[in-house]
Amino acid sequence: MPSPEEQAHCAPWLDAELDLIRPALIIPVGRLAIDRFLESEPLDRLVGRVHQARLHGRAVKLIPLPHPSGASTWLNDAGRVELWRRGIELLRERWATLDV
Repeated sequence: MPSPEEQAHCAPWLDAELDLIRPALIIPVGRLAIDRFLESEPLDRLVGRVHQARLHGRAVKLIPLPHPSGASTWLNDAGRVELWRRGIELLRERWATLDV
C-alpha cells in the first residue's frame, strides 16, 4: 500500500487525469480507492450501492467494490458476497446507459 506521502504526491496526477477524462462513472476498487472518493465507512455500507459525489464541481456516480486480493477477507462472508453481486449488477446496468 502506498504511504500517505506517496498518495499525496500522486494525487495531483490523478486529479489532472480525472479533469481530462471527466468520467460519468467511477468504480473504486479497494479501501484505498474508495476512501479517495467517499467518506470512510464500513464496506458493508458502501458496496452494492450507487453513490453520488462531487468531483471538481461535477456530479459523478461511484460504484465501489472490495479489493479482489486474497489478503482481503471481506468476501468470505456469504452476506457480503451478495453485496458484491449487487454491485456487479449495478455496474452492468449503469454501463448499458453510458454513451461509450
